[in-house]
Amino acid sequence: VVLFKEESYQDSERHLQIAHDLLPDYSGYPSPPLVLSQLYDKQGNREGMLEQLKILLGNQQHEYDSAMVLANVALERSNFAEAEYYIARALAVDPYKLDVHRSAAALADAGGNTADAVREHEILVNLDVNDPVEARTNLAQAYLSNGQSQEARQNILRALEVAPTYQRAQRVLLESVESVESVESVELIERTDLQ
Repeated sequence: VVLFKEESYQDSERHLQIAHDLLPDYSGYPSPPLVLSQLYDKQGNREGMLEQLKILLGNQQHEYDSAMVLANVALERSNFAEAEYYIARALAVDPYKLDVHRSAAALADAGGNTADAVREHEILVNLDVNDPVEARTNLAQAYLSNGQSQEARQNILRALEVAPTYQRAQRVLLESVESVESVESVELIERTDLQ
């Protein structure tokens, strides 16, 4: 660790590898895999960093940050099964952090799982006190994707009460109105056909 702080990366890596070989299951702070992941990150060795984070998670069940890094990389690579695994690990450690629910929402959106996207965006609306307008807009968009036009319109109107000039919210409102009108037109046609 001292060598790492002094930026003697080659010597630090050698000693950390020896320490890891001697105690491969050691997960105290700072564990060799944790410091090696930081060392590889500093060197720009992303794959080496990710491999060390996986080793760290294998020995330490409550490592939230490593699970999130691995989840987000899996999302970037469209490896949805791996992303789901690491998101579940992070949720088990701390279900009240915004970033894990943002990642879960991104996973649901990317996988076309609209019901899960709605659930995650509902959670974010309740947790995100810093940007409630964006959270409500995202929830409204998730409701629209899930075919829940009325809920979308209700949430987007609440967002626009706070920020009436927010253009993305205005677009979502228009989509929700068009969606409701479309549903009403179909229902009218169906009623006419029945008569």
